Amino acid sequence: MYERIVQQYKNLWIEVDENMNKRLDFDEIKQLIEKLNIDVDDSYLKALIVKHDASKTSDLDFPEFMSLMDDIKKRSELVEIFDSIKNPTTGMVHLQELTKFRKEVQRVA
Repeated sequence: MYERIVQQYKNLWIEVDENMNKRLDFDEIKQLIEKLNIDVDDSYLKALIVKHDASKTSDLDFPEFMSLMDDIKKRSELVEIFDSIKNPTTGMVHLQELTKFRKEVQRVA
């Protein structure tokens, strides 16, 4: 499945790379993520581009873009929830912790 997602990104990459330089600037990246139905604030996207621009060229090559996408798709709120309910010894969420979370936080009987 991951390969299919990468191929989808590559296909869209080619489509939005208007000057065909194999790098995407802010406008091209914005266009690509909009085609993926991802809504990201412009200032947040600019900060992510700076963060993932390892080559310091103000645009991204495909590996840098993939790193940016990993960041965009990361669900930090889920990591926080997981960290709050995981078993401190094993680092895993066992049925007991999940059941307790569902009863106390989600109020599911």
